[in-house]
Amino acid sequence: MKLDLRYPFLTSGVPKRNTRRRDIYVAMSLSVDVPEVSKKETDVVFRTSQTCRFDHLPDHYDHGGFVKQEYKVGVGPGGVELRSHDAKLYRRIGTERQILHDSRGAFKLGRAFPHGIGDNDLEYGANISFVTTGSSNPLTAALVRQWDWELERASISDGRVVNAWPMTMGGMTRHGTREATDFREVMSQIAEVDGDASERSLGMIEQQTRRLLAIDGEIWMSCRPPCFVVDVEDRGDIYVTLSLAHAYDGLDTKLSRRYFALDDLESAREYLQQCAHKPKRERGEYQLYEVVPQYTVIAPEFAEYDADGEELSRIGYALASECTRYRARTHKWIEGKKLDSLHAAMRAAEETNYAMGEFGDVTPYVEDLCAIWNDLGRPSTFCEVGPHPARKRFGDMMIKQAWKLIENAPIDLGGLHPLAVPTLPSP
Repeated sequence: MKLDLRYPFLTSGVPKRNTRRRDIYVAMSLSVDVPEVSKKETDVVFRTSQTCRFDHLPDHYDHGGFVKQEYKVGVGPGGVELRSHDAKLYRRIGTERQILHDSRGAFKLGRAFPHGIGDNDLEYGANISFVTTGSSNPLTAALVRQWDWELERASISDGRVVNAWPMTMGGMTRHGTREATDFREVMSQIAEVDGDASERSLGMIEQQTRRLLAIDGEIWMSCRPPCFVVDVEDRGDIYVTLSLAHAYDGLDTKLSRRYFALDDLESAREYLQQCAHKPKRERGEYQLYEVVPQYTVIAPEFAEYDADGEELSRIGYALASECTRYRARTHKWIEGKKLDSLHAAMRAAEETNYAMGEFGDVTPYVEDLCAIWNDLGRPSTFCEVGPHPARKRFGDMMIKQAWKLIENAPIDLGGLHPLAVPTLPSP
């Protein structure tokens, strides 16, 4: 099956009316040959038998005032199937029409870039409990997250707005402008295009296209394993939700959102309760929801997930990035040994490419990174540590979790996320 798709593309060069080299971050259109198989050639390895939703209960008037109501969890028929083919796990994305000819104004599956700037929502369909929620294109999400992180992890910026050419034009957002700018159309207006960077981007795009599979005419995509996720959303009141999702496809910069293997539901429930265990002085009310549909694991090997190893690496990459960004803005002094650890951690981050499955080993430096981050006042300009009223408490929880993960980590896990265990003093 041939599909005309759009992907983000990153290179560098000197654009027209610019006098210096800039990062070029735009869309690229290309035709993709998607291999086709029948459902008979695949196996169902995981399924849910329900779909979930939040039903908002209206506020009611009582004793002279309005009483705010919570959400009610609704359950309906339907569900999700995950299938295997050639030893890979796949999830359904949609039909060709849904991807290429979606008429919705607010969200289109065919976009290279998400609508929101600095958006850390899950991509479309990544949450298994709620099925069709999500705000970005799953076909391109891993690339956008990787390149946003690469462009911003050493930036002097104090926000999540990625600075690259083109900026805004015609009243559009930066992502809207990038979406409307196709590299093939503007390439002639860019001098000194970086051939190596362009080649790397094309390789990363090709890696993503190889994840696609047409099953009985519908588009499926190889995916991360199913797991439990606990997500924290600040909407005035703070909503903490435990649900089923896919393991994150990239570096999740929302550090309060945590993932747990399917055989570790109790740890997910424990974290759910920890999120709401606040001191009296902390503002905000917490509402907790467990939204887990009935599910069946048919082939357990496809649900294997090293949640602890990935979480420890994520904390390391995130803190290395935050501390480096802060020092780029402030030139704050850091003690020599800790500075060596920060530099080594950033080298590991630079070796990491989630979209290609390549990971630098940052874990030997996580202890020092926690100390550096604390010394610098816990900057969080690219990553989100927790709800605004509870940032310190969620930062404390993350540091304690890092200590626990280091203490419990095996000497050599091998595989995707190898871990080395440093000597750690008692907290």
